[in-house]
Amino acid sequence: MKTNENLLNSIGKSIRMWRDNCFPPFQRAYGTWLLVLVSVNAGIWFYITSDWSVQFVGNIAGLLVFPMLGRKVFTKRARSWQEELDIKLAKYKPHNIAAWRELQAYALESNTLSSQIVERWYFKEREFIKTAQKGKPGSSELKFLKNNTGSKP
Repeated sequence: MKTNENLLNSIGKSIRMWRDNCFPPFQRAYGTWLLVLVSVNAGIWFYITSDWSVQFVGNIAGLLVFPMLGRKVFTKRARSWQEELDIKLAKYKPHNIAAWRELQAYALESNTLSSQIVERWYFKEREFIKTAQKGKPGSSELKFLKNNTGSKP
């Protein structure tokens, strides 16, 4: 059950990042690795030879080859927040079935996911879990309040 909780936390993080207009994971990872590979390529060519024409050709070749290789490597990753959340929601086992059905109905009707509807589902799911845990032992309820032994005030 811990993995489901971790997945819900990850969904919440993705929703917040989408709402804050951050780049999706694909674009962040692709850009980072592309920058690293192009920099390493340039460093290798500067180390191998001092002839500027060879360095120039090697660096241009790297600028052309690495983006194409990167696209091949990162194609399995989600390219948008909708894809990212779709993958995570497909793995998640919901607790609040009514809210889950509402999310599914909206997605079926509009054929897309919006950050607002997913966020609304997320808050309903969190509230449902919090409410369900209140009655369980080990919850954050103050237990000493139930102890009525002792003198009366």
